[in-house]
This record gives sequence, structure tokens and C-alpha cells, in this order.
Amino acid sequence: MNLPSPTLPLGQSPTALAFAPADWGTGFFVSKDGFVIAGKHLLQSGNRFQVTTENGTFPAQVVYVPGDMDQYLLLKIQGDYDFPALSLHSSHGTRLNDPVNVLGYQLPETSEQSQPRPAKADTAIHGILGAQADPRFFTLRTPVLGDRILMQFERYLDDASSLNQSFANTPEAQERLFRLQTTSIERLRGALRASHVLLGAADLSIGYQLKEALWYDGVHHQWLKQPDAQQRARHYPAQSWVALDLRHIHVAPPEGSVETNQALVRLSAVPGMWQRGKTLSRLYEVAEELLTKPVPGKQARTQLESIIQDAKFSVLKRTAGFRGAALLNRQGQAIGLFFPGSHRRSPDVFKNFNSYHRYMLKSDHLLSFLKRSAKVAYQTEPIELPKLAAAGPVPMDREAYWLAKAQASMVLVQVSAGQPVAAKGGPQ
Repeated sequence: MNLPSPTLPLGQSPTALAFAPADWGTGFFVSKDGFVIAGKHLLQSGNRFQVTTENGTFPAQVVYVPGDMDQYLLLKIQGDYDFPALSLHSSHGTRLNDPVNVLGYQLPETSEQSQPRPAKADTAIHGILGAQADPRFFTLRTPVLGDRILMQFERYLDDASSLNQSFANTPEAQERLFRLQTTSIERLRGALRASHVLLGAADLSIGYQLKEALWYDGVHHQWLKQPDAQQRARHYPAQSWVALDLRHIHVAPPEGSVETNQALVRLSAVPGMWQRGKTLSRLYEVAEELLTKPVPGKQARTQLESIIQDAKFSVLKRTAGFRGAALLNRQGQAIGLFFPGSHRRSPDVFKNFNSYHRYMLKSDHLLSFLKRSAKVAYQTEPIELPKLAAAGPVPMDREAYWLAKAQASMVLVQVSAGQPVAAKGGPQ
């Protein structure tokens, strides 16, 4: 699986770049004196590294740490500097439904673009155990790590091509709606798997994106626009994704409260590239082409291809995936990190691509990794607020300040396979 190579970092001239980048990823300063944590997968592309910060580009060297942890690569910028460091926090205090931020560099939105960009995604903790109850991982509520597309459609993929419309608020009608959506998901997954094996493992869902905040009363199976007097209804903020499952949600939201007033398809795919002949395509672009474009040539369509064409899919929104990320609590401290796996032999969850989208390795493993190197003075203290601002009469948005401090520690790590050039120190 290939990835787009980065072009020059913003604000950098061609003469300043001493090597040609072969791969890139997200990194974070974990100490003020220049230690950077990145993904170990970068070692597959070369042994020369540079780190791009807000203030310039610095050469970096690999620091070998004893042990075999496939996720992490430790780099060190040479010189006497004072960098903003990411504060790390143990994952033990994290609870279900805690709101979290995902921070990292995203892949370019399309295969024609090549400039990574820093980005943030909001989600919540869905589970404190990962795939197959793996205690090393958090499960995120939303599959924000992969490339995502949100699509609308006119008809379901059942044999009768039923209209995508609202159903009566009765158990029988809602059960029929659930069966329609389940059948459509199964057929969509089969078509995606036939086009590319990794698309068969995409995170795929039919559901509803809320335009406004709603509350769901699980006892009476009804949606409310205000919290109930007993406060037993669960709150769903605006832009929440709601899927009918007949376990937690027995009734679809009112059509006037959801985007496009109908059910949508959400797909999250591994943010990689697929070479078809001389053309490079992102995996989600392959999925989009499969669902939205007619069968090429004059070849006869299969029954499934005809059903997909009759559904009339169209894209509402595209969101690029992350190439490495940190999971932050509301105090701006990292409680988890995500990097692609590096070894084919590894049983780790990152090689199971249907786990790519929503599982995040807990920070305790990074802390254990850093403890193996006595040189790294990593930060675990809470981020202090400015004294004048904290004591002043104007209220301060603490969470925004903590998030900004975490963003300042994020860097773009690039790797080259070329021979090293003698470093003179300091930013290039």
C-alpha cells in the first residue's frame, strides 16, 4: 500500500531541503530538549529524518530503545533548544463517554494533492477495551482515523429497491426499516470487498446525522427535543451519528431533525493508495467510483451492480484520515497514541485493517517505552495556566488553551532514504 509523498513544508524553499522525502508521519515532542515520538513504520522508508515545526525544519537522529515495541520511533533533534512538549497522562482514569480530541497530520484530501495538513477531530470514548476485548486499546465512538465519506442515496439495496424514506413509528415498521438497512450494508460490503480486499474491511454504517440536539427515551422508544423530567433519556448532540440497531435505538430519529431528511451511508477506509495501472487512487476514491459511476464500457451489469446504480449514491462530504495521531483528554494531555504498525508478523491490532478506524493504543504503553530510555525527561504534569490570565477578571477558555499547547508540540516527521549530509546544527 502506497502513500502520497509530501511536498515541501509550508514556507520552505527548495534549496533548504537537503533530501527528498520518501514518507512522512505525525510526531510529537515528548521532552523540551528535542525528543520526538513518531511511528516506527517510517523506518521502512529510510534512515534520514527531519522534523518540521512552526519555527523551522531540524535534522533528527534515531534513538534506539531496548525492547520490541512495534509502534514507536524515538528521534532526537541535536542542539540546545526549548521545545513545547506534549504532556502525557495515564489512561487509567479515563471513563466511558469521556469527550476526547484526536490531533495529528491528515493525508491530503485527494490523490492529486500532496501536502499534509494538521487537523483535529472530536469524538468520545466508546469502550475502554479494544478489538476482542484487548486491554491495550481504547475504542473511539466515531471512526475518525480513516478516510471517511458521507453519502446520500435514494433507494435501499433490497430486491425491491425500496425508497429511502421515513417509516411509521411502530415496532413492525421500524423492524422492516432495520432489515432494509442491514441487507443494504451486507450487499454494499460484498461489492466493496470485490473491488479491493481492504475495502471489504471498511467501517460501514447506515444511519442518521443529527441537525439538532435530541434526547432518546429508551423506555418509551421515542425521540425528544428536550430532556425528560426523569432525566433518563440519553442526550445526542447535534452532528451525532445515530444507527438503528433494535437494541439501544429502536426508532429512527424524526426526518426533520436529520441531515437531508433521510438515512445516509458513512464509510471509513484505510487512508492508503492503490495503484491501478499508471493511476494512483485513494481507497475511498475507489469506493466512491464504485457507488456513484456507471459500469465502464458496454459490459453487462450484474444484478448487484444494477441495484447499486438504482440506489443513486452521491457524496455529501469527504474527510481525510490521519497518518499518526494523539488522543487528548479535556486537559490537553495525551491518554493514547495511534501509529500504523511496522512488522508483518505483528499480531497487533493495527495490522487488522477493520480495526484501523476507531482503536487507539493507550498512553501507558508509551510511558513504558519512554522509561526504557533514561535520557528522555518526558512531561506528565498538568499544563499550567498563565498566572495573570488565571487570576484576572476575564474568564479564560481553559480547554482551548490546553488544546493549543498540545498542538504546539505536534510536528511533521519526514524520512529520506538518501545518504546523510553533515548537519551544521540549528533549523534549516
